[in-house]
Amino acid sequence: MGIEAITEDPDGRKYLLKLTPQIGGIFSGFSQ
Repeated sequence: MGIEAITEDPDGRKYLLKLTPQIGGIFSGFSQ
């Protein structure tokens, strides 16, 4: 189970960030 958060970069694009402890707590971003 991971933590998810949606954020925006300065250009207004949205990203879904997932923090998954199973892979060492690395953030992976997905452009939406």
